[in-house]
Amino acid sequence: MDSISTFFRGRYATCLLIAIAFGLSGSGQAQAQPDMTKEQVRLTPHKWNLGPTGIRSWMPYSRARDVAFTERVRQILVIDVAEGSPADGLVRKDDVILGIDGQAFDSDARMAFGHAITEAEREENGGKLNLLVWRDGATREVTLQLKVLGSYSDTSPWDCEKSQRIVEAGLKHAADNLTNNIPGRFNALALLKSGRPEYADVVRKYFRELGPPDLELSLQGRGSGDLGGGYVSWHWGHALIALAEYHLATGDDYVLPAIKTLADTIARGQSAFGTWGHVMAFTPEYYLKENNIGLLGGYGALNSSALTLHYGLVLAQRAGADNDNIRRAVEKSNEFFKFYVGKGSIPYGDHGPWHRHSNNGKNALAALMFNAQGEDEAARYLGRMTVASYHEREHGHTGPYFSFAWGPLGAYTLGQDAVVEFLKPQRWYYDLIRQWDGSFEFHGRGTYTNWDMTGVFLLTYMLSEEPRLDMTGRNRNEALTLSDEELQATIDAGKGFTLHDDGETYYDERSVAELLNDLTSWSPTQRGRAAAALGRRSEVGVVGQLLEMLESDDLDTQLGAAEAIKELGSKASDAAPQLESILKNADDMWLRVLATEALANMGEAAHPAIPIMLRVAKEADDDDPRQMLQRYVARALFGTILASGDISARDIDRQELLETVAAVLTNPSGDFRRSVHTVYEQLDYEELRPILPAILLAVMDPGVTGIMFSDRIRLKGLDLLTRNHVREALPLSLDLMEPERWNYHFRFTRLMDYIERYEGAAKPLVPKLREFRDIDHQRQTDGRVKQVNDLIESIERHYQAGNIPELRSIIDDLPADYEHRQEREEHFRQIMREFNIEPI
Repeated sequence: MDSISTFFRGRYATCLLIAIAFGLSGSGQAQAQPDMTKEQVRLTPHKWNLGPTGIRSWMPYSRARDVAFTERVRQILVIDVAEGSPADGLVRKDDVILGIDGQAFDSDARMAFGHAITEAEREENGGKLNLLVWRDGATREVTLQLKVLGSYSDTSPWDCEKSQRIVEAGLKHAADNLTNNIPGRFNALALLKSGRPEYADVVRKYFRELGPPDLELSLQGRGSGDLGGGYVSWHWGHALIALAEYHLATGDDYVLPAIKTLADTIARGQSAFGTWGHVMAFTPEYYLKENNIGLLGGYGALNSSALTLHYGLVLAQRAGADNDNIRRAVEKSNEFFKFYVGKGSIPYGDHGPWHRHSNNGKNALAALMFNAQGEDEAARYLGRMTVASYHEREHGHTGPYFSFAWGPLGAYTLGQDAVVEFLKPQRWYYDLIRQWDGSFEFHGRGTYTNWDMTGVFLLTYMLSEEPRLDMTGRNRNEALTLSDEELQATIDAGKGFTLHDDGETYYDERSVAELLNDLTSWSPTQRGRAAAALGRRSEVGVVGQLLEMLESDDLDTQLGAAEAIKELGSKASDAAPQLESILKNADDMWLRVLATEALANMGEAAHPAIPIMLRVAKEADDDDPRQMLQRYVARALFGTILASGDISARDIDRQELLETVAAVLTNPSGDFRRSVHTVYEQLDYEELRPILPAILLAVMDPGVTGIMFSDRIRLKGLDLLTRNHVREALPLSLDLMEPERWNYHFRFTRLMDYIERYEGAAKPLVPKLREFRDIDHQRQTDGRVKQVNDLIESIERHYQAGNIPELRSIIDDLPADYEHRQEREEHFRQIMREFNIEPI
């Protein structure tokens, strides 16, 4: 059924597109759900296994916030039945399951089915699962005979016979599926963790083939070792973790050379700020930064893969792979990920903290990584965020594979009770995803469809056994174990979350007093949800209490109050002076960020704070190498306050404004630089003249991080410069084209338009334009080929007609005493030489 996306059930007369009938919008607001006994549906790729029945199913899901959810589903369509399974011969493809035990589903059918499996497998129920099934116009009851596995213990997976039975069946599958990819690594780790002697030989063979002594790698991802190919960071990280765990568990020195090779290559492929992307960082031959530090292509920083590399390096050090490169890489990566402690969850890349308790297992993996280094504060915080995410496990970019892989293991950094409470609400899902042969397969949508998850779930079920592996508690710090009070507060922080509304309903039903108490929580997510609920209410009577909370000696309380004021916006304008004082004087950087964002939401009440915002955004902080405070203040000032239209750039002290813009244009993040484009739009060329070199350099220099969105400010700068026929911007319009780089289509048309502004003066670019045309011709992108041909004809026509506009030069316009004149002039000349373009 791999072609489900184009498969149509054809026995009904009417075609009902689920996108209309079930409200597949980002809002998550569903309309009437389809009756699959009467209406034809078009199937989409999202599919679900129905536990050990052998049934593969589809349900009319809705989507909100990057997750498919089935809360409103009351029917289940059968799309496949495995031969020899309990459902074989009793349930057929195209059947519609309407309920359990003779009763129609009156809640989420997927969740109800999972709970029904859990009940059926109990000893007293004899493995009997009674289904209410519709087929060809008639409804009947069908009884499936499942294996009796028993009940989950109250402390499952500890002291739990059912868990042990699941493990034994799963290990057999894992041993037969030791593939050379990420699922295969987890299967091998599960066998290694089990310590079962019958698997010792196959485990040794697998890891020795994974890590041969003559392994060779290059930073471009090519080498003699086949570690999965593709996006090498993912494969190298999981390979290094697996090999290091194997060496530490067995002492087999055969794999140690490969561990050292992997660790050193990964360390050398780290980017400037301690991160990695889909692939290793690279150092271009020509780059404006002084030290030629590594850049990440494509999306830039990718924390999910980066954390596997980071954890792998930490384990590799313990295994005996250690040098200056590795130590330096671990320290830089520690600094990067520690930033998020106390602020939220580890996000996708070099972004602000994620607002939920979890983001596809990254907090859990980071908790393991910090625990392995004895970094207790970070491990404890990230472990608590993981435990509080018990209702959020199905969230995950491209699917929740890594959420389930790392979540329980990260929760275990805080002790057995934390894992037990974390898993209890998820038992239905674990039984639903388990297949009739004892294996586990990835559910639903995403890149990882059909990935084997057996090893992932076995590692969870085996947490009660001898630790053996670092990831399953071998070096767990007992001092991190949560007290009963701390554990309860952690569980409370996760209450009320649902896949479809992010917990809004729960928090909207809480009293003002309860919400104010929530603002004092240890959890940024709980504080944020309570603040958002206050912001949705009309009353403003809490502002006085929030101002008092801002004066608290407890930082969490201060942060919660600032977040609530931010959500209240103009309703809390009385707080503006106090927020300005916090921005100016507070020691905690994140409190200053929240104060800035709160000011930005207040409208005119924030205008008196603009001078201090300018000064803060202008000053670089040596203790903040990513210049995170500058990023947030700049976004609040330029991206919100100036963009609102309530005040113009012309109303602000010109020198302070331009100096701040020039400073922000040097921020390491090409993403956050883009906030200053509002100034480009509100001031004209002559008004911006003092900072034109900074604008030009920001076009040339993509920034060290935030690569995914760096094109936006670079294109804004080129738009300004090319509209004014700046000589140096002409070759840069080709330099930025970069057809091999991600998002070429986004840049292409804009840059073509910029070049056309030069009419006949663009004549020297024609040879390079022909090269780009040939590239697109080879790619069979006929639309772009035509655009390039049209542009070349236009340039030639203007040139022949003598339409050559007078060009301005930033180099010539620089004052003689300009501090960096010689350096900047050489940069500009070099760009022109690289394109073989002589000055026009």
